[in-house]
Amino acid sequence: MLAIARERFAADGLDRASYNRIIAAAGISKTSAYQYFDGRADLLDAVVSDVTERASLALGPWQRAADSAAFWSQLNDGASRLFGHLTLHPDDRVLLGDRSAVLDAVGSWFDAIVANAIELGLIRSNLDPDLLLAATGKLFEAIDGWALQQLGEAASAPAHDVDLSDAWRMLATVWGTPAVLAPGAERAISD
Repeated sequence: MLAIARERFAADGLDRASYNRIIAAAGISKTSAYQYFDGRADLLDAVVSDVTERASLALGPWQRAADSAAFWSQLNDGASRLFGHLTLHPDDRVLLGDRSAVLDAVGSWFDAIVANAIELGLIRSNLDPDLLLAATGKLFEAIDGWALQQLGEAASAPAHDVDLSDAWRMLATVWGTPAVLAPGAERAISD
């Protein structure tokens, strides 16, 4: 039922998908459906939770990077895995885009990234920690939203690779990462 609901919410929209049509498409009775879900809102919550979990599994756990090159490489690899998943599962792509839930899916990953970046000196130490987390979170939301647009917001839109090098340079700038440690630094030095 979750797979059918995910498909219907993605195709019809979160506000327009019919609970009764989802139940009918699943081939179960209303009575059976209500044994699992209290109604449409409960089903939608379960679908979003499932999509969020699937995105989190695609990322995998953040592994502490030993140096800045490994950090930026792992960040890019994780994003590539996530966008690869979203390319193969366009319904997830639409639902995450509509709910702006990508950051929810990567919450512990995000916390580990920031902790590792601080440890490596990629984040200036004179920044207020609360402001740093808020600004980094908003920038990740903006990057995720932009990347989802690049992938295509409609489930039927063709997906393609997303070049995140500008996004990582922007993140490094917000963090105050020294130019020599920032992604694409060799390009910046040679420009």
